[in-house]
Amino acid sequence: MAEKRKPNDWVDPDAWLNELADDLGDDFLVVVAPEVQRVVLPGVVVVPQGLIVMHARNWDGEITPSAVGSWRQKCPDGTSRSYPNPMKDLRAAEQALRRFLREEFPELSITVTQIIVLTNPEATIEGRPLVGNVLIVLREQLAREINALVAAMPGDRLDRSACEELATALVERRLTRNQKALTPFVFRSGSFLGGNRKVWTISDLFRHIDRNPSDGIYHMRNGTLENWLKDQGALYMARLVHEAADTAGKDPRAALEKMLAKTGLVNPRGVTIQPRKLDLGRVLTGADCGDTITIKAGAHHGYVVGTLETSDPWLRVDPKQVSGNETRVAVRVDTSKLPIQTKPYVGLITLHSDLIEKPIRIPVRLRVAVEPSAFMRIFLRPLLGAIVAGIIGALLGFTLGIYGIKPPVFLGSLLPGWPAEQAWALLIGVFWMIWGVVRGLQQPLTQPIDVWLLRWFLGTLLWMLPFGLIALACTWIMSLIPATSKLITPEVGTTLLVGALAVAIVPAVLDRGRVVSNGKVRSVDTINSRRPLIITLVAIGLALCVFAGFLYIPTLWQSSEVQTGRVNAQSWISVQYQTFRTKIDSWVEGYYLRRYDRRTKSISSPTPSTNRASPTPTK
Repeated sequence: MAEKRKPNDWVDPDAWLNELADDLGDDFLVVVAPEVQRVVLPGVVVVPQGLIVMHARNWDGEITPSAVGSWRQKCPDGTSRSYPNPMKDLRAAEQALRRFLREEFPELSITVTQIIVLTNPEATIEGRPLVGNVLIVLREQLAREINALVAAMPGDRLDRSACEELATALVERRLTRNQKALTPFVFRSGSFLGGNRKVWTISDLFRHIDRNPSDGIYHMRNGTLENWLKDQGALYMARLVHEAADTAGKDPRAALEKMLAKTGLVNPRGVTIQPRKLDLGRVLTGADCGDTITIKAGAHHGYVVGTLETSDPWLRVDPKQVSGNETRVAVRVDTSKLPIQTKPYVGLITLHSDLIEKPIRIPVRLRVAVEPSAFMRIFLRPLLGAIVAGIIGALLGFTLGIYGIKPPVFLGSLLPGWPAEQAWALLIGVFWMIWGVVRGLQQPLTQPIDVWLLRWFLGTLLWMLPFGLIALACTWIMSLIPATSKLITPEVGTTLLVGALAVAIVPAVLDRGRVVSNGKVRSVDTINSRRPLIITLVAIGLALCVFAGFLYIPTLWQSSEVQTGRVNAQSWISVQYQTFRTKIDSWVEGYYLRRYDRRTKSISSPTPSTNRASPTPTK
C-alpha cells in the first residue's frame, strides 16, 4: 500500500485518493493537495522515475475532451453543459513544479507527467481518452493507468530516501527559497540607512542573518522568525529554527551556525587548521610534551562549531569542544606508558563539525627516546662539539693565513715566529672551539649525536651564506668609493670574506630550538627560532662594520684625502666659532650701552627757582 502525505489541516473532499493509496504499491508516495508556488495540486504521486500530477474533475455524464476550446458534458437527462478547458491549469501546474524543482532540487532531472482524473463514478469518456500527451483517466482505472505509465517511464532516477525527501518537500515547502512571500519579515535593524531591514524571500532572510548573526539570534530566541516561516508555508525552515532555539543554551551562536549550515543557503564556511600536521620529533620517555593547533573559520564572519576526538589514549586535546571564529587547541602527549621503539608513534586528531562535508584529521607524530647519561651530556657532547668546530675554524684560519692579511701585532707578539697561517688557524680555531663547547652543552637530550652534528653543520652553512654575501657586497661597494678603493686588495677582500664566515658560528649556535614557547612545553626538534629577519641582518651588518673598521679605519685616517678634509673641517669650524663669538660680544656690548644710556637720562640735576648765595664759612 502506498504511503500518503498530506498537510495536518487537510480534510478529504472524497475518497478517491484514499482508494489510490490503497491500490498502489509501496514504491509509490501519494502527496495530497500540495501547494506549489501558490498553485494547489489535487494530488501528486512520487515514483522513482519522477512525478505524476493528478488533476481531479468531479464531472458526471459523458465527457467529450477537446484540445482547443471548452469540454462538453452530456448529462443523463439529455442536456449538455460546457466546462473550461483544463489544459490551462495543467500548464500552470507544470510551470510551478518546474520552478519548485529548479529552486529546491536543482540537481534533479526527473520526468513530470500530468493526467486528468474524472472522480465521479457516473462519468464516461467519449472518444479517445488522450488530449495531446495528457491522459484522461476514470476513477476506477486510475491505479492501473498509473502502473502502466510508470512502466513506460525511463529507468529509476530516485532512490527511496530521495523520493521521501521530495514528497516531504512538496508538503513543507510551500514557500521556496527565492519565492516572494506574501508579507515581508522585518528585522530589528540592518537597514542601510539605519532603520529596520525588510526581506521578502527565504534566501535574503538567511543571508541577512549570516551577515548579522546578532539579529538572527534575537529573532530566533523570541520566536518571531519561526512564526513567520510557518505562516508563509516554509515548515522545513521553521523546524530548523525551532531546533536551533531549543539547543541555543549558553552558546546561541553555535546553534545559529548549525542552523545556517543545514539550510544550505549560505556559502560553506570552510575550516583552516594550522598546522595541518604535528611532528613533535623525539621525546624523552615519560615526558609530557605538546604543541598548539589553531582552528579558524574560513569566512571572516564565520563560526566554527565542532568536537575534537583523539585516536589514542596517550594523545589529549584541550578543549574538546570547538566554538568560535578562532580556537587555539592545546595538544598534549603523555609518553609514560609508551614503550621505546624504532618506529614513530602516529596518532590522529579528528574534527567533527556540521559545517564541513567530512571530518578533518590532523596526524600527530613523535618518537620516544632514552635520556642520555650525565657523562654523555656534560663531557662527550661538548668535547665532540669542540673538536668538530675547532677543525672547521682551523681550516678557515689556515685559508686566511695563506690568502689574507698578516695577523695583528698582538697575535704576533703572543706567537713569535709562527707563520701567518698557523697563527690565524690557532686564533679562529680556538674561537670556534669555544662556541662548539657551548653548542655541545645545548644539544637536545633526545637528539642523537649524528643528527645533531648534521643539523648544526647545515645550520652553520646557512648562516655563512648571508654573511659571505654581505662581505662580498661590502668589498664591492668599498672598491667603488675613491677614498677606499686603494685599500681593497685581494688580501683584504679575502680577509673580509673569511672573517665574515668565521663570525657566522655565533648566530648558528644561538639560533637553536627552545624548550618552552608561549608557556607550552614543546619538542626541541621541531621548533625553530622565530627572530625577525631584520634583526639578523642588522646584527650581521654591525659585525661586519666593526670588523671592517678594525682593518681600515687606521689606514683611512692617515690618507691624504681624509687629512685634507679634516683640515678643511677644522678651519670651517674655527671661522664659524669666531663669527659666532663676535656676534655674541657685539650683542652683549650693545645691551650694556643701552642700559647705561637709559640710566644717564633718568638722573638729572635739580634746577633752582631762585639764586641763593653760597654760605660763607665762619672764620
